[in-house]
Amino acid sequence: MFEKKKIVDWNSTNVEWSSNSVWNTYNISIYANTSETKKIDWANTIWIQPKQEYIDIINKVNFVSTIKELTLEKTFVYPNFSFISKDWKEEDIDWNKDIFLDFTNKVSFIKWIELSWKTSIWRKIFIDSFQKNIYTLIIDWDTISNWTNKYEKILKKSFEEQYNSDYDSFISNDNKKILIIDNYHHKISNSFLEYSKQFFSKVILLVLDEEYMLYFRDNKNFADIDVYSIKFFNYTKQHNLISNWFKTDYWDEEEIYNKDFDIIENKIDDIITKNHIVPKTPFYILSIIQTFENLSPTNLQITSYWHCYNALITSQLIKKWINPTEIQDCYNYLTFLAYKIFALNKTWSENITLEQYNQIKADYWIKYIPLNSSILSRLENKEYPIIKISENVKFEFQYIYYYFVWKYLADKKDENNDIEKLCLSIYKKSSSHILVFTIHHTDDSNLLDEIQMHCMVSFENHSISKLSTEETNFMTDIIRELPTTIIEKKSTWENRINERKLKDEQEKNIKELDDEEIEKSDELMELNKSFKIIEVLWQILKNRAGSLEKEKVKELLLEVENLWLRLMTFLLWTIKSQEFFDSIERKIDIIEKEKELKNKYLSSDEKRKNIEKFVQIMAMWTIHWILFKIFQSVWIDKLLLLQKDITKNNPYASYELLNLLFNINFWKITIEDVKDLHKKYSDEKNTWAIRSLSYFIQFYLNTHNDIDFRLRQQLSKLLWFDYTPNKLLAN
Repeated sequence: MFEKKKIVDWNSTNVEWSSNSVWNTYNISIYANTSETKKIDWANTIWIQPKQEYIDIINKVNFVSTIKELTLEKTFVYPNFSFISKDWKEEDIDWNKDIFLDFTNKVSFIKWIELSWKTSIWRKIFIDSFQKNIYTLIIDWDTISNWTNKYEKILKKSFEEQYNSDYDSFISNDNKKILIIDNYHHKISNSFLEYSKQFFSKVILLVLDEEYMLYFRDNKNFADIDVYSIKFFNYTKQHNLISNWFKTDYWDEEEIYNKDFDIIENKIDDIITKNHIVPKTPFYILSIIQTFENLSPTNLQITSYWHCYNALITSQLIKKWINPTEIQDCYNYLTFLAYKIFALNKTWSENITLEQYNQIKADYWIKYIPLNSSILSRLENKEYPIIKISENVKFEFQYIYYYFVWKYLADKKDENNDIEKLCLSIYKKSSSHILVFTIHHTDDSNLLDEIQMHCMVSFENHSISKLSTEETNFMTDIIRELPTTIIEKKSTWENRINERKLKDEQEKNIKELDDEEIEKSDELMELNKSFKIIEVLWQILKNRAGSLEKEKVKELLLEVENLWLRLMTFLLWTIKSQEFFDSIERKIDIIEKEKELKNKYLSSDEKRKNIEKFVQIMAMWTIHWILFKIFQSVWIDKLLLLQKDITKNNPYASYELLNLLFNINFWKITIEDVKDLHKKYSDEKNTWAIRSLSYFIQFYLNTHNDIDFRLRQQLSKLLWFDYTPNKLLAN
């Protein structure tokens, strides 16, 4: 017979948990060295189970709209964290959901910033821990701050809200227990932490980043506590979150990786931008998706991107308990403030002094009805600010600052000629972003003409790269050595994740130059200026294509592509130059000396051949990178037919491969189209173009499942690459 024991006394290997989710009723069976299964005698066991109503609450995910029934279970993706060492060095760590279920250290800090999804993190820890027969108790200190010295009452109240059981039995049993204190701060007595450590195997303190830096970082009482920091999402995490969103609409997971997925992912990247002017957190990513799915512009002067930024800012204000009837007052004040910051800083800095800020407030009170003091205090709130006040004053988030500057410029019709000044300094990050934002709220033709003029003269001394046989034949040797097949023997999802992991690694290694560094080099300044011009023009194409005449759109599209192709000519010329060759040779010499290779020195011929190979590979990578960047710059299905016209008038490999990318991603590709290109490049003996045609198609096949099997077979036969369907591999 089974000996009667408390359930917590049974070894976890003898307990089978069977459930569809943690909030369903659990069926627990006990095995005792026999195949016989017997039910627990519940009358003689302690049963601690979360309340259904509490699980329902923590499983909800609330964002700006309710188009879908979102739950934590369906959407959650663990963020990346960094670990802060004792000497304050920050090391990125890959998330393991068990990291906070490690009981080696009794106490851990988790630093968070606003809207970093920290509430969802502790909710997920609660669910994950219970699945492992570990009990987690949550305390939100903001809700019990008036019970400062009533420690038992604090714990008991939280327990009774979360569990169906007796509190004394919970505290006294031997099970592993975790206490999570949300909104931990310096005013909480250290004695509460010491009291809690008596009853809990681990205590996790969720603390605002600034609160930690001010009050805990140098506090000797907390010197031995592990410290983790929640990081922004990277491309991989973002992809997983979008996948979770799409899974609610598809039965087959592999089916979600189609054109719709790509369009949403690119829109999110456009809104957040590579500079992360919108924080890349789950709140913002899901809010952006929902805004695009819910809202459509009713005014042609206002773009879908404008709607998105507007929705994000409005949701920020509502989260600060600002009444919807008062939001317009906030908008008016923030617009006034943003432009004053912009006007005061001739160097386009985004900070002002506290003295300047107080003067701006005084000026506003004279010109407009003063903002309600309670509203202003919420905008300036130290923990969740819109306006961040310290030694200097600035907007907490860059996108809010840029939004209100361009709103002022658009509403006032550029009465101070600011647009011209911004165009002249477009290589500066702040200038280019304000111009990009201005595009979303104005149809001023002067801005369009000004930007287009700058585009036309940028790198005007370089010809457009046609990627002809003559231009590309220097890469023939390396092409012969490269594999013909780049199809990955993995599922679509795995290929997409690996692609984004690579993108994450590349982003880590890219150091963005500041404005002062750029200004030191005329060539660097001109190059950066060209990139920024392209950025502004593609925003016009993406957001204004429907409201401009077709010929004007086509003209802008051609200008963007031509500027990119002039940049390609410049970069290829640089890569193939003797100066570049010599610089690589010098680096090889330095490496040989530093590593003391002695008898392993390369001969002159070996060194030259290796450098030539490197140059060819770098050239091929540069061309592919630019062609994909051009396509990403004009990523909009409305331009498909215009691209066909441009290609018809420019029958060169550079335009034809761009047209191929348009067809694959927005329309459909036929075996006849590919055969025609393959024959043309074969007749021209353009080895590079033939291989690139194959690679571009394989890139797409690796990460998409919307080309039918028969066409895939035809393409693999024509272009000489091995092919196995991703979906079959996944099974």
